[in-house]
Amino acid sequence: MKSKIYSSEYVKVTSKGQMWIPVFLAIGFLMAFPVAELLKMGNWFGMEYTHAQIELLYENLWKDGFLGTGYLVTVIAAVLNGISQFWYQYSSRKVDFYHCLPVKRSNLFLHKTYVGILYYLIPYLVMEFFSICIGAMRGFFSLHLMKLALILLLLHLVLYLMLYFSVVLVLCVTGNLLMGALCMGALALYGPILSGIIQSYQASFFYTYSGNSYGITEILENYVSPFILGYTFTNRYAAGKSGKLLAVILIVTLVMAACSYFAYVKRPAEGTGKALVFPWTEVVLRFLVVIPAGLGVGIIFHLLPVKDDNRLPWWIFGMIVGTFLVHGILEVIFQMDFRKFLSHKLQLGLCSVFVALIAINYQFDLQGYDAYMPAQDEIETIMSNLGNGYENFQLVEDKGGYYAFNDYGYDSKLGSVHNVGIDQGIYQTLEEISRSVNEAGKQMKDEDTWDYYDSYKIQYVLKSGKSVYRDYHMSTEQAKTFLTACYEEGTLKEEKYSSLCIDTKFLPSISGNFYDGNSYTLFQGDKNKRKALIEAVQEDVKEAGASVLTGEPCAMLNLTYENVPERTSITNMVPKGNSMRYVYTNVYVYPEFKRTVAILKETGYPLSIDDVQVDQVEIRYWIADSYEETETIVYSDEEQIQELKKALVPYGLSCDWETYRGNWSSLKVVINGTNNEGGWRLKEDACPGFLKEDEKRARPDLVD
Repeated sequence: MKSKIYSSEYVKVTSKGQMWIPVFLAIGFLMAFPVAELLKMGNWFGMEYTHAQIELLYENLWKDGFLGTGYLVTVIAAVLNGISQFWYQYSSRKVDFYHCLPVKRSNLFLHKTYVGILYYLIPYLVMEFFSICIGAMRGFFSLHLMKLALILLLLHLVLYLMLYFSVVLVLCVTGNLLMGALCMGALALYGPILSGIIQSYQASFFYTYSGNSYGITEILENYVSPFILGYTFTNRYAAGKSGKLLAVILIVTLVMAACSYFAYVKRPAEGTGKALVFPWTEVVLRFLVVIPAGLGVGIIFHLLPVKDDNRLPWWIFGMIVGTFLVHGILEVIFQMDFRKFLSHKLQLGLCSVFVALIAINYQFDLQGYDAYMPAQDEIETIMSNLGNGYENFQLVEDKGGYYAFNDYGYDSKLGSVHNVGIDQGIYQTLEEISRSVNEAGKQMKDEDTWDYYDSYKIQYVLKSGKSVYRDYHMSTEQAKTFLTACYEEGTLKEEKYSSLCIDTKFLPSISGNFYDGNSYTLFQGDKNKRKALIEAVQEDVKEAGASVLTGEPCAMLNLTYENVPERTSITNMVPKGNSMRYVYTNVYVYPEFKRTVAILKETGYPLSIDDVQVDQVEIRYWIADSYEETETIVYSDEEQIQELKKALVPYGLSCDWETYRGNWSSLKVVINGTNNEGGWRLKEDACPGFLKEDEKRARPDLVD
């Protein structure tokens, strides 16, 4: 009998009523492979790509595109085949029937797995063969492509087996439809939900939380669920970073296969109809569900109050309610009896203790999250978003007339970032900032004064390959110290100003912001003058030290490069030509930039507030939350104007490393009889006393 269960005749007999599954999957793989291929190739030929370009795109389709579309159908196939083969375990009559057959459970399990694989492989192979034929008809066929097709088949098969045995395991340990559906949902979503709860607590209680998932939260988010693990693999494989993850998937597949096999073989027939057929699994699920649920409901209640003073009692109330209710609901589901709502009080107490301990850890930061900083000898390098106003690329290569850009913002969790290095000065600066932020964090957050600090996100890239993310709310003084260290010891200057190396023939125009608050086009009809200006900036930047680059600018150049030839890749390929990109960047001009300033003086535009004829300054105050205007004060006295000019800065020339007066007022400056509302700011350390006195009268609710 053992040999007959694998015969084609026996497979036909057991497949009666189930042939719709391979037919349905064939339609799915038809859409995932041949139809997707025809659509892609139709677009490529319609866009007039060259044959060489289409060949490269077609090869990438087998490496990347088919992996994603095929995985979607693979998920459906694993769920359908797993349920169709083992669904009978929820029926007492069917269980009795199968157990009366003269076949060992182990052989029955292997037969059903064998049929499930056949239902998957046959439509897969047929549709993959059709895809190969379509490519061959268009002139794309080689042994290399056959190798890619074979690799694709093996990868999808491994993913299918992992998902299939995961579904089978759920069906083998649950005894009824309700519990099976709940466990199936938990199998898919438990990791991401738990990761979200942990990150919500980190965001609510830790002052240096960066909003990035890493460590345990990243593992929970991307690796705990078999379904999401497969999705993560498809993304990593496309990026060429899937070697270790494939080994993990193979191990998970073997573990799931072994667990589902033993669960099926050892499954007691009398467990049919119960929520869980193995009593010990109730204890495990109880702790796995109740503790996160209590914390999750607690954090929801914690976020409801508007005022921080009310958060603590609501948080505690939410955790109590969440723990008690979810535990009771689970007991009702487990026992199928509403009278069992208060069962297992000891386990409820233990769950409550764990919830309380975890809550205390977050409330008082017992794990030292905010104070933690990796040792310098453990760090490979440090990445930072450096606040705002820094371009998100570095020009890393210039060969043969093509430019290659390292676009940090597309792949990094920090967005627009720079590699600032790991020199002693940078590390010590961050160490001091980390200590001060941790000490002052609670006070700053309680007083809601975070808006007066710039957010600098930091990524510590460790030599072990892992990363640690932090978000430091620095004062302008701390930000300036950090930027100074990055300029002096790091690679910031080379990266930030790398775009100046682009040939000026791709620079059709230059505009500049000046001290009158306006922007002007510079040397529009003079290419040589524009080239001389860029060369002057390059020389001045080379000679400039950190103290200059963190000083007060006198102008800002806006550079827009057009049709810059970029090295061709799959992501930027264009029909019948090379990829072109637009590059926009801006460069502050400082008074110490002697060459640049000399050229800009020829334009006659003001490089200092002293060059601007200010006739009148109008300041309008309002209440920040409601924007209700309180008072408008006009200064036209010559002495007052001279004092105000020391503090006036056009918005376009304001810097992250300088402190400016609050955002609860607007300035209108009259220059040479003309209103200028382009945006102005007042330097905090230069504000005259009479302005502060008037401000107190206009906004008595403000704290100076």
